[in-house]
Amino acid sequence: MVRLVLALVTLACFILLTGCGGGEARSRPLNRGQAASRTEVMELKVVKVWDVVSDALNHDREPGISHYIEVDVLSGSAAGTPLTLPFDEWNVGGRPPAEGSTVVVAPADWVRRGKDSRGRPFGGW
Repeated sequence: MVRLVLALVTLACFILLTGCGGGEARSRPLNRGQAASRTEVMELKVVKVWDVVSDALNHDREPGISHYIEVDVLSGSAAGTPLTLPFDEWNVGGRPPAEGSTVVVAPADWVRRGKDSRGRPFGGW
């Protein structure tokens, strides 16, 4: 009986420790400046969306970035490579793309002010 309790406690601790650790992106995230300089329009397949507030991505937070988005580049000069791009919902004026979706965009569009953006609504999306 003691062994069973010890095994269950050990299993519970293992689950808690692995669940509380931060996640790892497949590639090192680009910073705001790097993304802003990438103006080539690419077709991107969204693999994972990391919210910098609620998700534990093992990466230093950068001011003005609301999400990091892992993508597979489907077209353009970087075709076939995974990228982790910053996304600023305030400047874009909208939610990040959904996981599994395919978008055609330049990485710079996700960090610079959109002409129609009015920021994020006070009550959220």
